[in-house]
Amino acid sequence: MTFGITVDFITQLGFDLLMTDNKFANPGALGLIAFGMTTLLVMFYDFTARPTEGLAWGMMIFCGGLLQLIVGIMEYRNGNTFGTVAFSSYGAFWMSFAFMNLARATGYAGPDAGAQAMYFFVWFLLTFTLFFGTLNTTRTLQAVFGLLAIVFLGLAIGTVLENPDVIKVSAAVGMVLGLVAMYTGLGQAVNEANGKEVLPQFPVSK
Repeated sequence: MTFGITVDFITQLGFDLLMTDNKFANPGALGLIAFGMTTLLVMFYDFTARPTEGLAWGMMIFCGGLLQLIVGIMEYRNGNTFGTVAFSSYGAFWMSFAFMNLARATGYAGPDAGAQAMYFFVWFLLTFTLFFGTLNTTRTLQAVFGLLAIVFLGLAIGTVLENPDVIKVSAAVGMVLGLVAMYTGLGQAVNEANGKEVLPQFPVSK
């Protein structure tokens, strides 16, 4: 009887919390930091021509992938359609990219240059389109999506041409992207914690 009362109490408490107008945290800051850290590490591997290994796979699956999927769900709860689409999509990207590399490393046939270039190109199309959703936000967020579009397009071109120099340049841009994404996410978190703008985000004038 006591156990039943406890379960009912916890259930009702959870329902009451969901129904109240509590202030929720900004999950976008976490998503940007996770995306930036993963991008910086993986692009460092590409820029230095290191073979992808377990360290990068772990970051792609758990930090870039799973964590961003969770952020996408949190953004859905907050009613943020743009954040839901962006974080969920890029979480799926990192997981699929890790799977592709893992499959190749374990002996399965990887995609040919044309297929992999098309893979990067469709992500470029998504990112280029999402860029227009940042036009009324901040310059830092615009930089994140703008640089990401350049990286995907560069990787698509470099892959289809099988040109390591283009891929290396794209990786260099990707490392800058990683730092900008981390700055944007950390700026949102630090500014909210201080109640004032410590790390400028450069909001767009309306």
